[in-house]
Amino acid sequence: MLFQEFSPERNLYSQQNNKTRFLGNLFFPVKLPFMGEWIVTQGHSGEHTHKESWRHAWDFEICDENGNTYAEKGNVLTDYFSYNKPVVAPADGWIEEIIDNVEDNDPRAFNLRQNWGNTVVIRHFDGLYSKMSHLRKGSLKVEKGNFVKKGDKIALCGNSGRSPQPHIHFQMQATPYIGSATLDFPIGRYILHHDQRFELISWGKPENGQLISNIDNNNSLSAAFNFIPGQQISFTIKEENKDPYILYWNVEIDLYNYTYLHCHTTGSKAYFRNDPDLHCFTWFHGDKKSLLYAFYLGAYKIAKGYYPGLIIKDEYPLYNMRKGLRKMLQDFVAPFHLFVHSEYIMEYISMDDELGQTGITLQSSMLERTSLKTTKLAEFSFFVDHERIERFVLKQDGRVITASIPENTESLPI
Repeated sequence: MLFQEFSPERNLYSQQNNKTRFLGNLFFPVKLPFMGEWIVTQGHSGEHTHKESWRHAWDFEICDENGNTYAEKGNVLTDYFSYNKPVVAPADGWIEEIIDNVEDNDPRAFNLRQNWGNTVVIRHFDGLYSKMSHLRKGSLKVEKGNFVKKGDKIALCGNSGRSPQPHIHFQMQATPYIGSATLDFPIGRYILHHDQRFELISWGKPENGQLISNIDNNNSLSAAFNFIPGQQISFTIKEENKDPYILYWNVEIDLYNYTYLHCHTTGSKAYFRNDPDLHCFTWFHGDKKSLLYAFYLGAYKIAKGYYPGLIIKDEYPLYNMRKGLRKMLQDFVAPFHLFVHSEYIMEYISMDDELGQTGITLQSSMLERTSLKTTKLAEFSFFVDHERIERFVLKQDGRVITASIPENTESLPI
């Protein structure tokens, strides 16, 4: 999204920020080809295969908490956690090629004559194809020419071809043939599982040994941050020593099909992208003293899946930094060097009801960082319940402002 900022410094900061935040959007969004959590047992330029023209590929398996990929002794295929698990379409497309008649190997055996084993190639558009290999014989649920949508089940994980134990081989390629060379192409929006925490990867290339999953959407978060044109959002605003009042925002769409929240009281607009698994603000125009600006800063990027302790990091455009001598100096040297960074950090704190997926608390911060120190400029918290944002709190410069869903609006001013 490009906007004229009517200031060379603001235009520069916007352009630099967009390059950092949305570089991955130059790529067609491709998801991981499985459900649940899988480990990368071989990444790009692997130890055993994935060499030379075929080096940009991944092997995925399921493991237990001890890192084992099978139970019992691993002597039969059904001992392996990955065996018979669904393989799904990583993006919308047409089935280009299939093989479904190769026998599955016994564990630790190889079929070098039919190297790829049972395979599906999907055409997403001309010049971009995905390929999943080593599938279970007879498990394909599609035929050549079928159109599939992202997430559709297309086969089951097997052990066919050059495969000593059940796993999914996944690669992107520029040509439609089984055996085509690979493309160095990133995966979009997945969760990286650390020992005690989670991390959102907007665009990345999973590495060997990483435990990863697609974003598993939470119903409450998905509904609460799914802003639809025509929707009106209202809050009761309370601040110490001030009378409460009602604030209204409308969800609108402009001539270029960009969506935004519009505060008619201040004339402010907060533009956003509303993807199925991610909410992301992209641009703000208007009053920086408005609560809409605080909401824009606090909900800068939200993954619509809940993971306890999930950390999301991003950067604001530098025109958000505080005025003063440091800003003047940064504006002067901005074409050559950025010594100030304006950072966004979001943490997923708690969920009261895991079964009902309700009672979710999120906290975020706006930080200003230089090589010498990091300063917290503002704190934000969100409480999501009943599939809506029940409460939003801003803490800044000693002030605490609480915006909550109105209970009784008759006696409050607008």
